[in-house]
Amino acid sequence: MRVGWLQSQSSAHTAGFANTGSAPFASISDRETLPPTPRFDLSYQPDSHNLFYAAIAKGFRAGGPGTPARCDGAVDPSSFGPDSVWSFEVGTKNELLDRRLRLDTNLFDIRWDGIQERFQDSCGNSFTTNAGIARSTGFDVSADASLTDRLQLSVAVGYVDVRYTRTLRTAGGQIIVDRGTVVGGVPSVPAPWSGSVSARYEWPLTGTTGAYLRAEGIARSHNPGPFTEHDPNSLSYAPTLSADPAYTLLNLQLGLTWRSVNVRLFANNVADARPLLQRYADVPGSTLVYAYTLQPRTVGLMGTWSF
Repeated sequence: MRVGWLQSQSSAHTAGFANTGSAPFASISDRETLPPTPRFDLSYQPDSHNLFYAAIAKGFRAGGPGTPARCDGAVDPSSFGPDSVWSFEVGTKNELLDRRLRLDTNLFDIRWDGIQERFQDSCGNSFTTNAGIARSTGFDVSADASLTDRLQLSVAVGYVDVRYTRTLRTAGGQIIVDRGTVVGGVPSVPAPWSGSVSARYEWPLTGTTGAYLRAEGIARSHNPGPFTEHDPNSLSYAPTLSADPAYTLLNLQLGLTWRSVNVRLFANNVADARPLLQRYADVPGSTLVYAYTLQPRTVGLMGTWSF
């Protein structure tokens, strides 16, 4: 159990082309007792190869001051309140086939209340507010297998679905978030499915020298939404923005080991994938859109020496 308190003080003046008239001003002094955040853990280990566990925990994040900018005659929020989460998780850790196969699995359910999220108004001012309630559910599975004394295989798969469970509006009736839409704000939304697979093959050359070949594949899926930003009645309406596309990435390594020296030739992003990632605009409705992409195909030589 954790308990505590927080004391904060801030003041802000805001001015600029979008803030006509007198500059908005806010002064905030606050002292609050933070709510208790308990954690409960239960585990059962029938033998040295298997572990089963369950956990329940509460997390808390304090509120804080904002910037009281003005836009279209209204002043953005000058502060935001606390948010908290309750998380529920069950999982297992298992060693099978004479410890040649290791499995980690877990299921989770997270309830997020009073989400602190950053938005932009139509004038380009950013502000933080509490954006309602959300629920996140999903699972993770990972496996490491020693197929032979020389060949190792690793696989990991994860799924997450996180959505607002309540519609939230401003005092003027504009939608801040829509019930059932994805949490995060386009394009910063999670990929529902993510995964990786890697294989490593090692072979000895001499008594102290060995070589290895490693291949790794990484995949992310596209999040189809829906998103609050695509609702014409929302405060952050931006129909041109979208979630990241699905993509895959392939990396290769060819290495040589000698005692404490490891030299490897690597090729990252072998297929030279160039997806448009994190597409965004300075303000909602702007036709000037920015984007990132993956690092292009990169080939190099790297060495490490442990001592």
